[in-house]
Amino acid sequence: MEKYIPGLFIGMTAVMGLYNLFLFISTRDRNYIYYVLYIFGAGLIFLSNDGAFDDLPEKSFWGFVLGGTLFDALFFFGLVLFTQSSLETSRNAPVWHKILHLLNALSLLTVIMGWLGMDTIADNLEICIGVTGFVALTVTSLVCLRKGFRPARFFLLAHIFLSTGTILFILTHVASVLPQNSFSFYYMKTGMMLEVILSSVGLADRINLLKAENVSSQQKIIDQLTENEKLKDKVNRELEEKVAERTMELLEKNNSILDSLHYARNIQKALLPNEKYISRNLDRLNKKL
Repeated sequence: MEKYIPGLFIGMTAVMGLYNLFLFISTRDRNYIYYVLYIFGAGLIFLSNDGAFDDLPEKSFWGFVLGGTLFDALFFFGLVLFTQSSLETSRNAPVWHKILHLLNALSLLTVIMGWLGMDTIADNLEICIGVTGFVALTVTSLVCLRKGFRPARFFLLAHIFLSTGTILFILTHVASVLPQNSFSFYYMKTGMMLEVILSSVGLADRINLLKAENVSSQQKIIDQLTENEKLKDKVNRELEEKVAERTMELLEKNNSILDSLHYARNIQKALLPNEKYISRNLDRLNKKL
């Protein structure tokens, strides 16, 4: 059973890496390519620890390219980029965002130092970056979680598992503080796999959150448009009512004016003699003259 465990780790990383690569190709979301990058680094670390590249000369080009320092740097570089992008650290944790950038630059520096033959310094610097990086990633996730960013809970748990597995591995196989057993060799691998799985869950939760926010934003726009339409109808109705009311007022005034004219005409007829009376009197007057 034990001989199948390394293959299980490699198989899981390969499946998750290819799956997220297809997701990146279909969605063009950079979070997926960052995830693939750090999954790829984890898989190479597993292969290296299992002795897949032991036959290569250390001082050769391929011995360096397929060396542990490059794999560790690739894993850490991808993990930091994935965490920064997924947790939106530039907005949620700007100070730790810059610290992670610095640690990423230092991890790339270890690769250059290894290429230049400064293996001891590179290894020591790599250990310092790893320890500091695990702490920084955990604190960054905690800060984002306190800001109310929901996916950070999965990343916080993932970084805790990774840190715990790595610390247990160091205490067992490097410092020899804890006793070794058949499973102790897989402490770090188990922590890394839990990190990979929980990070994937965190990424999915972030995407679901973005979808929910997008749906909420669209619903707000629809509600606003509906409200605007109702407001427009209300204004039109009020305008029509005012026009009808004003028209009625004008008609009433016009009728009042017409009634006044008719009344004045009647008074005029009552007070003044009619045309026949005037004509008859004028004829009489002419005859007398």
